[in-house]
Amino acid sequence: MKNPSISAFFPAYNEEMNIEHSVRAADAALRGITDTYEIIIVDDGSRDQTLAIADRLSAENPRVRVVRHEKNQGYGAALKSGIAAATCDWIFFADADMQFRLEEISKLTEFIPESDAIIGYRAPRRDPFFRLVNAYGWNRFIRFFFGLKVRDIDCAFKLIRRKLLQSIPIRSTGSAVSAEILIRLKHAGANFREVPVTHLPRRYGVPTGAKIGVIVKAFLEIRPLYFELNKRKIIPACVIGFILLSFVALHIRLVSQTFFYDASGNIRTTTEGYGDVPLHLTMITKFAFAPTFDLGEPIFYGSQIHYHFATDLMRGLILRLTHAWRFSFLAPLYALIILNVAGVFYLYRRLLGNAWRALAAFLVFFLGAGPAETLNAFKGMFPDVIHFGATYPSQNIDFASLLFMSFIHQQAFFLGLFAVIVFSWLMLELFERPRTSLAIAAGVILGLMPFVHAHGFLSSGAALGVAAVLCLRKKDREVLKKLLLSGVVAAVLALPQVYFILTANKALVTASSFSHFRLGWMIASAGYDSVTFAPGAVASIFSLRYLEFLWVNFGVVLILFVVMCLGLYLFRKKYGTNGQRPVLWLGISGALLALSIEFIQYQPWDFDDNKILVYALFFMAPCMIYVLWTACSETGIFRIGATCRKSLAGIVTGAAVLTAILPGLIHAEGHISPPDSYLPVAFSVSAQDMADYIRQNVPYAALILTGTSNLNPVDALAGRPVLVGYTGWLWSTSGVDYTGRLNEIAGFYADPSRSSPLLHEYPIGYVLYDNSVKNDFHADKSKFDAAFTKVYETGEFALYKI
Repeated sequence: MKNPSISAFFPAYNEEMNIEHSVRAADAALRGITDTYEIIIVDDGSRDQTLAIADRLSAENPRVRVVRHEKNQGYGAALKSGIAAATCDWIFFADADMQFRLEEISKLTEFIPESDAIIGYRAPRRDPFFRLVNAYGWNRFIRFFFGLKVRDIDCAFKLIRRKLLQSIPIRSTGSAVSAEILIRLKHAGANFREVPVTHLPRRYGVPTGAKIGVIVKAFLEIRPLYFELNKRKIIPACVIGFILLSFVALHIRLVSQTFFYDASGNIRTTTEGYGDVPLHLTMITKFAFAPTFDLGEPIFYGSQIHYHFATDLMRGLILRLTHAWRFSFLAPLYALIILNVAGVFYLYRRLLGNAWRALAAFLVFFLGAGPAETLNAFKGMFPDVIHFGATYPSQNIDFASLLFMSFIHQQAFFLGLFAVIVFSWLMLELFERPRTSLAIAAGVILGLMPFVHAHGFLSSGAALGVAAVLCLRKKDREVLKKLLLSGVVAAVLALPQVYFILTANKALVTASSFSHFRLGWMIASAGYDSVTFAPGAVASIFSLRYLEFLWVNFGVVLILFVVMCLGLYLFRKKYGTNGQRPVLWLGISGALLALSIEFIQYQPWDFDDNKILVYALFFMAPCMIYVLWTACSETGIFRIGATCRKSLAGIVTGAAVLTAILPGLIHAEGHISPPDSYLPVAFSVSAQDMADYIRQNVPYAALILTGTSNLNPVDALAGRPVLVGYTGWLWSTSGVDYTGRLNEIAGFYADPSRSSPLLHEYPIGYVLYDNSVKNDFHADKSKFDAAFTKVYETGEFALYKI
C-alpha cells in the first residue's frame, strides 16, 4: 500500500478534559501509519478551556492546526469546517470525547486501496439505553427512506477520500450531518467498507446528541435531502402513499361492519362474519369477565381451549379495563391493520427494491382472486348456490380475495399476520447480517406463534426449514448456524404450547380431527364446501373439473404461481446467489405451503385450510412479481433492447396484476356501504339485556344450560362457559366429540325435569330458553314454566333457576 496522506480532525465543544489526550493519541497513531499527516482541531465556540488547550497544542506541534468558531454553530458546522480545512488525500475524523481507541485508525487504512469510504461501527456500543434506542430508530428511518444500509450511521470514526468528500454539498448543521454525508456519498457512487472499532464509555463531558431538540432538528434537516434526491420519485411516492392509505381506509371500513350497533341498539355483523364473530366474542368476554384467568374452553364446559386465542385475549383485557364493547373489539384490529399494511409493503419493497413492484405484490396478496366474483356480477348468466345470504359459484366455494375471506371475519389473522411479517423481516436480516441477536429474535417470534395463530406458526416454521436447506446446499455455515439457533429457541418456547393444544382434550377429540393424508383440497369434504363433480363422476384432482375449480377460485394468481415455479426452476442458479437468495427462499416456501394442502388435510373442515393458502400467497406474491419482471426484462428471452424489455416487463406485470385483483375490487365495491338490512343482527337488544342480567345476578360458578346456537348471549356476551356451544365451531376448529353431551341436552329440553341426570352430572344452576332450543330441540316453554322458577325474561329469552 502506498504511503497515504491523512488529514485528521476533531470537532470539539467544551472538551477541555478530552481534547489533549485525543490529539496526542491521534498523533501517535498517525506517526506509525504515514509520514504525511495533519491534525485539525475545530473549536465550535467552546466556553471552557478547550480553545486555549488547542492553541497550546498547535504551538507545540506544527502538524496541529486550529479552526475556531466564534459562536457554537452545531456538530454539522464543525464537520464542514474540518472537511474544508483538510489538505491531504484522505480525511479522518472522530469525536474528541475519548470514546475511541485512536490507534485503531490503522484498521481503517488497511482498506484504502479498495474503498472510497471506510466507516467504523461500534462493536459493541457503550452508550446509555435511551441513546441506543434512539440510534436504532434513526438507523431504521434512514435505511427505509434513503436505502442506506450501514450498521452505524453516526459512528464518528470515518476515513474518506478527500476529493470525494469535498465534492459533495453538506447542508446539515446538526446531528443529521453524518447521515447526510453517507447518503450523498452513496448517491455519488462511493464504495463503502465497514470496520468494527472499539467503543468506550464516556468519562468526561456531557453528551448532547440525546436531547429532544437535537433529535427533532435531525429529522427536520434530513427531510429536505429526501426531496432533493428524490425529485422524480415524489409524485409516484404520493400516488403509492394514497393507494396504501385508501387501502387502510377500505380495510377499516370493512372491519367496522363486523361489529356495530344499529339505530335500535342491536349488534349487527357481516354475512361473512355471522358465523365467526360470535366465536371471537365467546373468548373476548371470557377473558373480560371471568374472575380468574384460565384456559378453559368457553363452548365446551370442562375442556381446554383449542383456538389460537392471543388476539381475543388482547381485546378481552381491553374490555375488562374500559367496558367499551365496540372500542375493545375494533380498536386493536384497526391498529393491526395499519401495522400490517405498512409491514407488508415495507417488506416487499425491501425484497424487490422498487416501490411499484412492491405495490404490485401487495395488491396481489390482499386482493388477488379468481373470476368467481366477476362471474357473480353477472348472476343471470351463471348458476348460483345461495348459502347464508352469500352467493357462491357452481363449485360451491368462493375463495374471493384474502381481504374478505380471511382478514375480515377470521380475526386471528390480524395478529398472526403481524407476527409472520416480523419473523420474515428478521429472516431477511439474517440472510444479510447473520447475527446472534437477530437469530434469537426470530426464534422468539416464531416460538410465540402457536397461541397467536397456529397456521402462521406452521407456515413460518416451514419457511425456516426451507431457509436451512438452502443454506445447507450452498454450504453457508454462518447463516445456517444462526437458523439452527432460531429453531432451537422457537422449539423451547413453542413445544409447551403445542403440547397443550394437542393433549389438553385428547379424550374428547375424534380421530377425524387429526391431520391426515388425502389427495385434493376440497375433494374429500362433503356438502356445500366441496368441489362439485358431475353425478357418477369420480372425484379426482386429475380432471378438468378440478382444474376449473382452481381457476374459478384463483384465476390469474394460478397462472402467476405456475410462472413463478417455472422461473425458480429455470433460473435457479441466478436466484440462488446470496443477493437473491431471499427470492428463492420465499418462492419455495410459498409453493410448498400451497402444494401441501393438496396432500394434507390439516383441519376437519377442509375449507379452513385456506388459512395455509393465505400465508403461502404472502410468501409467493413478491416472488411472483419478481420472476415475472425479471423474465421479461433481464433474462434475454425477448431479443429487444434493454429499455424496450423493461417497458414490456412493466406492461406485462401491470396487466397481470390488474387482472388478478379485478375480482377483489368487484367484491369490495359491494361491501363498502351496504344497507343495514344486508348486515344481519347478531345479538338483539333482548340478548344484550339477558347477558347484562346474567353478569350482574348469576354467580360465575353456576353453569347455565343453553342450546347450541352460535348467537348465544350466555357464552358470547355474558362470558360464561356452556355445556355445548355451536357445534360447527367444535367440529371445524378442534374436532371435539360432542355427540354424547348434545344428546343429553336434547333429551333434557324435550322433557325438562329437576330429576334429570344432566342436572346432577354438571353444576347446572340455570336454564336458558330461547327460539334456538324451541326450533332445534322442539322445547315447550310451558313445561319450563311449570318445572322451574323463572328469574328473568326479555324478548325471546327466558332464564330459569333450577
